[in-house]
Amino acid sequence: GTTCSSSLSRLRRLKNRFQKDQKKLLEATRLITSIREPNRLFDALVSGAADLTGADRGFLLLCTSPEEASRGKLELMSAYRMPPSLLGDADFSPSRSAISEALQTGATVVRDSETSELDASHSMQRLGIRAVLAEPIRLHDKVLGVLYLDSEKNGRFRRAHVDMLPSFAAQAAICLENMRLNTEREMAMRNHYSEQSRSMKLQVYRDTMTTFMQIASHDLKGPLTVLRTGLAVMKRKQGDGHDEQVLKDMEEALARAHRVVSDYLDMSVLSERTSKWSNLARGAS
Repeated sequence: GTTCSSSLSRLRRLKNRFQKDQKKLLEATRLITSIREPNRLFDALVSGAADLTGADRGFLLLCTSPEEASRGKLELMSAYRMPPSLLGDADFSPSRSAISEALQTGATVVRDSETSELDASHSMQRLGIRAVLAEPIRLHDKVLGVLYLDSEKNGRFRRAHVDMLPSFAAQAAICLENMRLNTEREMAMRNHYSEQSRSMKLQVYRDTMTTFMQIASHDLKGPLTVLRTGLAVMKRKQGDGHDEQVLKDMEEALARAHRVVSDYLDMSVLSERTSKWSNLARGAS
């Protein structure tokens, strides 16, 4: 009877613990799915994972590109209760090894002070690390990064944590991927609007230049016509050789000016037609 009562009591404790863990997982998942700002999401992922597992500290490390992921290169996005400089600490080597293994294998890595690697390092003595958990953040077959957690208590990370944390990490991966896609979409929209703005400015410039050329051409053509007429009248009159040379030079200069004005008019007409065809082509597309 005593053995049976003890077993039932143990089962009830396990059930209560399981229910508490599931409630924490649900609350943490709801929180991260409601966040849209990147830095807040990064912080929430680490603190949420620490709360789920009872970890004392943690890091969120992400791959900024597939190439960096293949080389094992990660970027620190958030630190929970630990200085970022710790990543480069010589005594942190066993933890870096666990992070690297999780990144390369895509599987959860759990180590504690009973393992030879942690026990042989100075992590327990100087950094107080007695348990380590590295959880890969995966989306399909792609590893986006690693959630690193550690504790000052040996055996802190139970089997339940190993079973539960991948669900949290999977939801984190979806949130991170959605944030990436939203960022790319916003950048594409900004680039689109920027391109439209540049096109509109260019069109305004073209229209302004076309108007200027039309006005300038017409304004110049009137006086030139008067000068050409006056020159023709003067040529019919008798004069000395010097006057004739001056008239000849004037005639050549007026002829060149007239050609320039004609070219301006032709360019303005061509520019106007090109603009209309461009607008029609954009409308058709």
